[in-house]
Amino acid sequence: MKKCLIFVIILILLVGLVGCAGGEIGFEGVVNRVETEQNMAYATVIKQHKELFAPKLPENIMFSTSGLDTELKPGDRFKGDYLSGTIDGQSVRVICVIVLSD
Repeated sequence: MKKCLIFVIILILLVGLVGCAGGEIGFEGVVNRVETEQNMAYATVIKQHKELFAPKLPENIMFSTSGLDTELKPGDRFKGDYLSGTIDGQSVRVICVIVLSD
């Protein structure tokens, strides 16, 4: 019985570590403004997908648009993914954006 309990505790810790290891985390937002000269977008987060131990995004974020394939405009509602561990104040590393149609 004691060995079984130790095994379960180790298993729970491993699952927790895998969840903390990083990766892509999904969210949804609305673009507030885009500065094309600086390749920056400013958005309000309206929904964040739940991930085990993932830090919560701030309500308002900014991210670089230079690596994205999608051109953003103010008012666009979008789904995106950011890299876990890249939140720095309001700045976050967004790696994928898909504009949602109305």
